[in-house]
Order: sequence, then structure tokens, then C-alpha cells
Amino acid sequence: MNVLEKLKQRIPGTLRRKWQFTAIIGVGIILAVALGWYFLGKKDTVQVQAATTAVRRGNIEVTVSGTGSVKPSVTRNLTSSSGGTITKINFRTGQEVRTGDLLFELDNEKLRTELKKAELELQQAELDYKTKADESRQQNVTAPISGQIDIIEIEEGQDVQKNATLMVINDTSKLIAEIQFNGGQVNNIKPGQKADVAITSLMTIVEGKVHKVDRGGTAGIDGTKMYDVTVEISNPGALAPGMAVQASIHTPSGIESGYENGTLEWVNTEILRAGVAGTLERLYADEKAYVQKGQKVAYISSNDMSTQLLSLELRVQQARLNLETSQKELADCTIYAPVDGTVSVGNKQTGGGNSGNTNSTTISDEYWQVGDEVSGGHLLATVVSGGKMSVTVPVDEVDIAKVEFGQKAVVTVDALPDRTFTGEVSGIADQGTTSNGVSSFDVTISIDRPERLKENMTANVEIMVAQKNGVLLVPIEAVQERQGRKFVILASGQPTVNGGESDSGDNRAPANMVAVETGLYNETSIEITSGLKEGDVITLVNTVISGNSQDRPNMGMPGVSGGGVRIMNPGGSSGNRDFSGGSRNFSGGNR
Repeated sequence: MNVLEKLKQRIPGTLRRKWQFTAIIGVGIILAVALGWYFLGKKDTVQVQAATTAVRRGNIEVTVSGTGSVKPSVTRNLTSSSGGTITKINFRTGQEVRTGDLLFELDNEKLRTELKKAELELQQAELDYKTKADESRQQNVTAPISGQIDIIEIEEGQDVQKNATLMVINDTSKLIAEIQFNGGQVNNIKPGQKADVAITSLMTIVEGKVHKVDRGGTAGIDGTKMYDVTVEISNPGALAPGMAVQASIHTPSGIESGYENGTLEWVNTEILRAGVAGTLERLYADEKAYVQKGQKVAYISSNDMSTQLLSLELRVQQARLNLETSQKELADCTIYAPVDGTVSVGNKQTGGGNSGNTNSTTISDEYWQVGDEVSGGHLLATVVSGGKMSVTVPVDEVDIAKVEFGQKAVVTVDALPDRTFTGEVSGIADQGTTSNGVSSFDVTISIDRPERLKENMTANVEIMVAQKNGVLLVPIEAVQERQGRKFVILASGQPTVNGGESDSGDNRAPANMVAVETGLYNETSIEITSGLKEGDVITLVNTVISGNSQDRPNMGMPGVSGGGVRIMNPGGSSGNRDFSGGSRNFSGGNR
């Protein structure tokens, strides 16, 4: 009899039944635990494992993203600085216009009067200046004829008045004399006829010609009417004024001789007078000197003349400026389209554009119409260029250093889900704005070929700040950071670079952890520049596979607890990355 049977005999019936019931329950619990451990425990052990992936070669892009509103790249507000009465409006709101198209014509009678006045003032100022300039040129005294200086009336340093006699210049190359003839003779005498002129004192004859014939006549001593005939001779050198001469003139009727002698005198004598008042500062020729026509013979200084001339010159310049101003103000009454685009007429009260029915041929009373009076500077119309659009997005201060002029960007708008637009960075703000302790900088993207884009549409922008092709890539979650270095874990069965020992410097780390160097990264991938080769299989540290589902608990690196290990996880927009296990964060780009 075994022990169990002996116990049954000793236990009373009632107690025996209670014991049997309790034993059955206990055995059931034990069996349930055993079966659960067998099936569930075995399943986890076999089917739960870390996910792996192969190192691949591919392309990586790093972008900075943001959201903003679409705006026209060029918006021109049309105003008239002078104002006036609107006489013409040559467009309808919403109409497409070209650069140089006439849009408005205004009339301003006051400006037209001021323009005419400015023209007259300029003419008078120029005339006064010319007169004074001509006068100032007379400070330089020049010989009016070629000849000999006979008398100089003043000395250097002497003050002179305007029109005062300075000197006398004689043309000594020729002389003339008046000889009297009677009426019968003078009828045969004409200018240009040959004349033999006898110089009484020299007892010589010089050939000359008839210069002038007086047809009026004067009464002679005996009452006979006599006529003066002027003869001209060239000076051979010894002749001088005052010498007595007689003349015989060759005519078709014969030689006609004069009744009385005449007296020689210079053919031309000029009295040189001061053209301006001042001081005779310099004489450039002496008495009896021979000078040529136009030769400078003296200089008269005049401080008053210089001052007056400068004043008149400034007056001319001011008159020209006044005229130009009047012309510009009047020209401002004609308004042209400054750019190609869509035009809208301005609001009288608010100065805004007409956003109503752009196909209407009429304009409501609140917008400008023909006959309205426009004040200077009031908005008349707005032209929005349709050639280019732009969008401005805020970029975090962490990422702004990566953004450069000319970088390409992809733009999408919610209103046009079937369209993708391209553009480039055309503006970067020098100053940022701060909100809740975070600074951002506005970046403007110019959009190419913006068909169907409308002002104020919401746009999503991705700026390409870095790109590499054909580089080694791994998922971002495969890389850990520890003590300033980065590591990946090779899948089981692959040799490590150090023959099976951990390269992390921590004896708690798995033996197949290898150090790597990285480059560009984004939200999903990171570039490996050294430490791995294409085809290496690595473990995704915080990713496990259980059954047919993939879970990514944020549990740190398998086999390593604590120690400051950081696992690289995907960040938010703009390529930002956070490291679990610490407070450090860095922006997408080079690592």
C-alpha cells in the first residue's frame, strides 16, 4: 500500500472529499501555467527577433520645409503725385495690360500754367546770362582791325569806365583823299576806275582807283557846283596822312583831272573803347606796335562782372530745374502701366483695389471714374505682374545657415493637388523674428511658370539644401551615438572589424558593434562615409519583428543599458533629429 492509500484510510470521509477537490484545483492551475509557458514562451523565443537591413548605395537629399502664402513677385501701385481731374480711364478692372499701356489721363490747369511760366523764366534767364557773358568776354580787349596802335590813352592799373577810350588803331596799309571835279567831269567818273595820284611833296605818282563818287555836290568858290571824288591808294611805306595829292582819272571820255588838291588820310581808323568797367590789369602791346585783327591787346579785370555772371548762371540753372519739375509734374498726369500684369482700379476712400466683378464694363461709385478729382499721392490703380509669383516661409534659426541664394525648391499648394511647381531661393532675411523663445528667418522662393497659382493660396515649400548621389546609406534608426562616436550593430554571423570584440569601449556592448563615420542625413536615411561596405547586414536597434507585425519600441540598444547611448530617431520637419537617452539635438545635414 503506497503512502497515498494509507493517508486515505486515515482521513475521515468528509475531509477526504475536501482534500480531493483541492488537489484537483491545484493540479489544474499547475497544468495551465505549464501549458502557457510551453506555448507562449516558446513562440516568443522563436519568433521575436530584431529587424535587419542591408547597407545599400543610393541618393540622399536634405531639405528645409515651410509653409507660406503665394504672392505676386511684382506689385505696382499707381499714383499721381500732382493729382488732377480724371479725363480718361483706358482699362477695365481685371484686364491684362502690357508695359507702357496708357491707363489714366488727368488734367491739371494749374500745372499747365506753371509750366508756361517756367518756360518764360528760363528764356529770360538765358537771355540775361548771354548778354552778361558777351559783356564779360570784353574783359579781354582785342584789336578790331589789323594796323598800327597810334595812341594808348590809359596805363596799367588805372580804373576805367565802360566805353572809355583805350587806344586808337590805324590801318596803315591804305590811304584815301577827296578830290573835287565839276559836273561835266563827274558824269564820266565811276567807282573802280583807274586813278593816277600825284604826291606833291614827294614829286611821285602812285596808282590808285576811284573809291567813291559824291553825286550830291557842293558849291565852289565861283559858284560852280563841285563834286567830291574819293580815290584810294596802297601805302608803299612812306606815305602818311596830311600829304597833299592831285588825281587824274582814266574815263571812257579821256583823262579827267581834279580842280583842287586833296589831303591823304588813313582808309580806316578804329577807336578801341572799354566794353566793361574795371581795372586795366594788363597791356599786351605798346604804342606804334603793329597788331593783327583779333589779337589780344589788353585785359580789364572786374570782380563785379564775375559775381554778376555767376549769379546769372545760377539763375539759369534754377530756371531749368523749375522747368523740369513742372514738366515732370504735368507728365505725371499721364499714367502708364509700369509692368505687364493685371490691373485693378483703386478705391476712392480706402485706396484699395477693386476686387469685385472683373468682367464688368462699369465701375461702382466707390472706385475712380472719369470726372473725379484726384489728390496728389492717392492710389489710382494696382498692377499685379503675372510673370512670376513667390512664397515666403519662416525657417528655423537652426536651419537658416544651410539656405543659400539660388537653391532649388519644390512648391505644392493644397488647392492644386495635381500640380508641383519649381522655384529657387531669391531672398533671405538678414533679421529674424522671435516667438516663444524661437527665432525664425523669412526665406522667399521665386516660382517658375506659376500658371493657375492665385494670390494668397497656401503653399508648402521644400528647399533642397544638400544632395549626394551614389553613397552608402542605412536607415536613420540603425545608427547609435555614444560618447561622441557613432555605431551600428552588424547582424549575427558577420565578422567585425576588430575580430569579435566591441568597438564601443564599453564591455556591456555587443561584440558586433562597429564604429562608423557619417555624412548627410534626413528623416529616413543617413550616409555612411566609413566603417561599412555595400551589402553589410546591420540590425535596426530599436526595431523588433514579432510574428507578422513589426514593432519599434523606444527601448534603446539591445544588450546595452544606460551608459549614455543615443539612438538616432527620425525628427520632425526640416530634417531635425533627436537622440533618445540624452538632451542633445541636431539638424539634418552633415554629421
